[in-house]
Amino acid sequence: MSYNIKAFQNRYSLANKDIAEICKCSLPTIQKWRSGEVPVSGAAEQLMRLLDISADGNLAHFREVLGRINQSVDPTASPVDKDLENLESSMTEVVDRLEYMLESRRKDKQIAKSEARYRSIVEYYSNPVCRWLPDTTLTFANSAYCSLFFEEEQDIVGRLWIDFLPEEIRNSTMILVSDMVRRGQEETGMHEVIMLDGTVAVFEWQDIPIKDSTGRVVELHSIGYDVTELVELRGIRDQYALIKNAFFDLSPNPLAIMDGEGFFLETNRQFLSEIVAMHPVTSMSNLLSGPAVGKLKRLLRRINRNGVFNYRLEINGRAFRMNGRLIAEDKESKSRYLVRFEEISALKNQVAELRLGTEFVVDGTRRELDWDQEVISAISKRMNQLGHSVDVDRVYVFLIDWENDVFNNILEWCATGVESHIDDLQGFPISEYPWWVERMAKNQWITYEDTAKMPRSAYHERELLVAQGIRSIMVAPLIVEDKAAGFVGFDHNITQRVWHAQEQKSLEDFKEELEGLLGRL
Repeated sequence: MSYNIKAFQNRYSLANKDIAEICKCSLPTIQKWRSGEVPVSGAAEQLMRLLDISADGNLAHFREVLGRINQSVDPTASPVDKDLENLESSMTEVVDRLEYMLESRRKDKQIAKSEARYRSIVEYYSNPVCRWLPDTTLTFANSAYCSLFFEEEQDIVGRLWIDFLPEEIRNSTMILVSDMVRRGQEETGMHEVIMLDGTVAVFEWQDIPIKDSTGRVVELHSIGYDVTELVELRGIRDQYALIKNAFFDLSPNPLAIMDGEGFFLETNRQFLSEIVAMHPVTSMSNLLSGPAVGKLKRLLRRINRNGVFNYRLEINGRAFRMNGRLIAEDKESKSRYLVRFEEISALKNQVAELRLGTEFVVDGTRRELDWDQEVISAISKRMNQLGHSVDVDRVYVFLIDWENDVFNNILEWCATGVESHIDDLQGFPISEYPWWVERMAKNQWITYEDTAKMPRSAYHERELLVAQGIRSIMVAPLIVEDKAAGFVGFDHNITQRVWHAQEQKSLEDFKEELEGLLGRL
C-alpha cells in the first residue's frame, strides 16, 4: 500500500511545495503522489515515516534519537553505515527546516487571527476607521468610512483618500501627510471632507503610524471624529465674543464681568476710567468695606438664572447703583455675572432719610402723629436698617381713612439719591384705586417684578407707579382688629428686580411690628 501523503500533509499543515522541498523532488511529482498516479518513492516514504515517528508531537525527542544514531556510527563502517550517517545528516537538516516552517505557520496564523479580530472590532465601529499607505492609498476601510462617500457599501480599498478632500486643500494636506510620515509619531489633525450629499463636513483624525522592523512608517491607522457641529459652535462663540467686546467698548456705562466671589474677570474702558480711576483693582473687595462685600456675596448666592440684582455702593465719594444679571454657571458651579454701574446723579447733599406724614386716621378718627420721640427713633432706625438690608429705593407705610375714603403716606424711607413722594401721596381717593384697595381689604399681597405688567383692571394703579418711575413693588396689607388699616411695601426704581423669600420675610416681620404698634394706638 502506498504511503498516505495527504494524511501526512494534514497532520503537519504542509503544502505541496513544502513536501517537495523536504523530499528533494519537483512539485509535479508531489501532485502525482497525491493523486495516486505514481506511487511514493521508497526513499521518500522512508523519510516521511521517519519524520512521522520523530515528529509525533515532539520534534525535540526526534533530535535526541538522531543524536544517538550519530554516536553509534563507526568511522570505518561499511557503506551501509555511511548511508545511514548521510541519512541522519539529511534528516537533521529536514527537521530544522520543518521546525522553521511550522514556526512560520504558527506566526502566520497568529497574524491572521489578530487581523480578523481587528477587522471584526472596527468593521461596525460607529466612527470611520481606515488604514492607508504613505501615498494615501487605502488598504482597509470600515462601513462607517465608506458611508461618508457612497450610498451603498462598496470596496474602496486601493483608492486614494486624498481624492475625497476638497481640491483646494489637497496639496497642503499631502505636505502635512509627508511630514507626519517622516516624523513617525502619532498625531491628530483636522480637515474638511466632501460628504455623499455634496456638503462639506469637518473631521478630526487620530493618525497612528505602523512601522516595520527598521522603524520606517509603512502604513497608518486612522480614526475619524465628526466635529462639524463643534467647529460651527466655536465660530458662533467667536462671533458672540466679538459682539460682546464691541458692546463693552461702545457702552456709555462702566461694565464688568465678575464671579461669585466678586473678582473682576473682564472690564471695559469706562469701568477703568470712571470706577477705579486707572488704579489696579481686581475685585469688589478693593472697592467696598468688608461687611459690604459679604452682603454682596450673600445677594449673589440668591440669584437664579433669570434673576437680576441691584446694589448701591459708594466709590471715592460718588454713589453708584450696580445692576447685574447671572449670565453663566459651569459644572463646577462657578457663576459669572454681568454688572453695570450707573452713577446716581442727584446725590449731592442728600442722605437716606425717614419722613413722617402729619396725621393718620383709624376707624374714622383723625389723629395727629403724636408718637413720642422714642417711638419715632425706633421706627426710623428699623426702617433705615430694613431699607439697607433689602437694598430697595423706598420703604413706605400707608394708612387708610375709611370714613373719608382716602389713604395717606404717613411713613417713608428713601435711599440715598432717591426722590421722596410723601408730599404727593396724601389724601388719595380710594374710589380711584379700587383694584388696589380691594386686595388690601382681602388681606392679599401685591408683588410685581415689573409694574408695567400689572393687569388691565389695575390701570389707575399701574399708571401712577409708572409715572413715578417705580419698576418693582412688594406690598402687604396692615390688618388691625380684623380690618385693613393700611399697607406697607417696598419700591424699586430704574430697573426691575426679582423678589425672593428673604425680602418677603423681611417685609412680613416689619408688617407684624407695625400692626402691633397700630393696635396699641
